[in-house]
Amino acid sequence: MYKHVALLVRKPGMSHEAFVDYWQTTHTPIARDIEGVVRYTTVLPTDPDSAEFDGVAELSFEDLDALHAALGSEGDRD
Repeated sequence: MYKHVALLVRKPGMSHEAFVDYWQTTHTPIARDIEGVVRYTTVLPTDPDSAEFDGVAELSFEDLDALHAALGSEGDRD
């Protein structure tokens, strides 16, 4: 099992609440439909006012080939 973890930060001027609403209602369904994703988990900070990020997205894949196919080649991502 391979996992891609992303620390997400909202755009300047956007409230944490608006970010979470967009992320959960618009972006999450899209991410769950990515071919090869076997599990998609979101994590919110317990204290968003002092956190350096607004959320964590975890995408799990059965193997490294599935991860690369979903997210691009090894050289395409940081």
